[in-house]
Amino acid sequence: MEDRGREEREQERGERTGERRGNRREDREQERGEGTGERGGERRGDVFPEDFSILATVKPKKGSQSFLLSVYNEQGIQQLGLEVGRSPVFLYEDHTGRPGPEDYPLFRGVNLADGKWHRVAISVHKQTITLILDCKKKASLKLLRSAHPTVDTKGIVVFGTRILDEEVFEVGARPPTPRRRGQ
Repeated sequence: MEDRGREEREQERGERTGERRGNRREDREQERGEGTGERGGERRGDVFPEDFSILATVKPKKGSQSFLLSVYNEQGIQQLGLEVGRSPVFLYEDHTGRPGPEDYPLFRGVNLADGKWHRVAISVHKQTITLILDCKKKASLKLLRSAHPTVDTKGIVVFGTRILDEEVFEVGARPPTPRRRGQ
């Protein structure tokens, strides 16, 4: 009983001085990096999730083919990219360099550059990538990546192009704004 009272007094004293004392279990977890988002020396946020989805509403310029999203590592290597247009391509390269460019998923027969607005979802789960277009599943393809892939996020994220591309993502022309009555 006396120990409990002493612990409470110490905790109160710590709160008054701005210190925050947790229980011993929390202290041990923090030392190991558990509960803080840190694992094996990495902080949560330094690595892209293994399984993820990318959602966008787009209207690419008619007939175009350009990158909507590009993620680069610290060395400037593009590790992830979504190219939209006449045949969407999903560029993905994990820490082992897999898959190679010849194995990037290509969604043949899907034309996003038709001058219309589209809702696009790309979902990556394990070794599969699924394209959902305008709320309808269009295709599921193999994504030949390693068993526990890592995409480094210490580089940069670019929207609408790749670092050295001249081609940029452009939105098709907007329809004229309807006039209100009395204007």
